[in-house]
Amino acid sequence: EDSGSQAESSPFSGGSDVEGSGSAQEESLKPPSDPGEDPVARRKAWWERLKLLYCDAYFLMFEQGAVYYEDEQAVTLWRAQTLMFFFCLQALFEVAGEAQNGFERAIQAMCPPFAKLPLKPPKGMEGAGAVVRGIAERARLARDEPQ
Repeated sequence: EDSGSQAESSPFSGGSDVEGSGSAQEESLKPPSDPGEDPVARRKAWWERLKLLYCDAYFLMFEQGAVYYEDEQAVTLWRAQTLMFFFCLQALFEVAGEAQNGFERAIQAMCPPFAKLPLKPPKGMEGAGAVVRGIAERARLARDEPQ
């Protein structure tokens, strides 16, 4: 039994090979391409997948002290990067003047129910999260500054 020759797939990778050339991350949000499928249904599936990844990123924050096997580490790293992406996206939308909390409103409109979750940066990336918060806050202060 040669388990190394089998491609690893995960519910978070859209069934793609996680340890591949990086295409799993690019393909994870693409809905299945069925030429006969309705484009509206494909768009709805994309938003549902985005919401699923958002919730999974939130749950990753609670996996403290977890030990991952070698074959699980690539998926866990990808999940941490997804958490950081959503953290950054949410932080930037929170300070946006024209689209205040636009991320939450867009997902709520496309695939209800949805509620914004209190995301924090992944373990080990707190410094990067502080930089993102600092840049976003400075942009907000510059926007609110009287001219």
